[in-house]
Amino acid sequence: IPNTVKTIYHKAFYYNTKITKVVFGSNVEEIGNLVFAGCEKLGDISFPDNLSVIGDSAFFRCSTLSYVNFPSSLSSIGDCAFSECHGLSDIRIPSKVKNIGIAPFSYCRGLKATVVDPENPNFKSLDDILYDKDFTTLINAPAGIEKEDISVPSSVTKIGDAAFLGCHKILSVEIPSGVTTIGRYAFGECISLTEINIPSSVSSIGDFAFWSCRNLRSIEIPSGVTTIESWTFVGCSSLVEVKLPSSVTSIAASFSGCRSLKSINIPSGVTAIAKYTFMDCSSLESLTLSSNVTSIGQSAFCRCNNLELIIDNNKENVKIENNALEDCKSVTYLK
Repeated sequence: IPNTVKTIYHKAFYYNTKITKVVFGSNVEEIGNLVFAGCEKLGDISFPDNLSVIGDSAFFRCSTLSYVNFPSSLSSIGDCAFSECHGLSDIRIPSKVKNIGIAPFSYCRGLKATVVDPENPNFKSLDDILYDKDFTTLINAPAGIEKEDISVPSSVTKIGDAAFLGCHKILSVEIPSGVTTIGRYAFGECISLTEINIPSSVSSIGDFAFWSCRNLRSIEIPSGVTTIESWTFVGCSSLVEVKLPSSVTSIAASFSGCRSLKSINIPSGVTAIAKYTFMDCSSLESLTLSSNVTSIGQSAFCRCNNLELIIDNNKENVKIENNALEDCKSVTYLK
């Protein structure tokens, strides 16, 4: 890259599968979004001393990349900046970094540690995990972290978006009582996670939060939660039991593919079953919907072959969308 270049713009080398090495000019300050995304043979880079910004997905799927040495000038690392860079083993965050986006190192299977320069006033690291400066937000655990049982510090109040996304080795996470928010994709694809206790302080659980946690067996949602967001438990194929509090008034497409799910109670405050919500829950045997439910969305109970569904209402009062009850063992209206 010539010395005259200050900014490398969006997708400049997008999915160029021939590049193996990049030498940046000394004046490059910004690497834009998706610039080197998909450059799967790129294994050798040396960042310039003036580099300030690495954009969203800038090095996404640079699977050969094995080492990055950020310059001290770096101030911003974008969303998914190094996602799926499986060759990386550790990341060191310099002292001037002010912004770190969502899931910057997600799915980096070889990444075992994130270390922050002690002089950085914005971020801290502890036991290889990245936090904000006050240890109130857990930002990111490296996907290849060796520790199987994680104990989150008591100061943490938020598990950030994609915080443990793709951490395949984690078996359990102890969440402290002060946590109020579990972000989007927070535990997505934690395929070895077997149990997790959500403290009563939690009032918000983001969509995809436990997506494809295929060994998770049971979960109890605390009473402060009012909404089960989209895809929260989709693909949790070992999930047998879910306990929902009476506070829940809205359930989005949350449990599709939970083929081991045998028991769930739908709170009386729920008025609609969203489309695809229980699709392919083939072990679900009995479920009663209160008279407050007036809408069942498309394919909501599709292929629930063993389900005896009881609806405490008159058929004319419930809107049934396409394939909503397809293959259910039986459907009974009580009024």
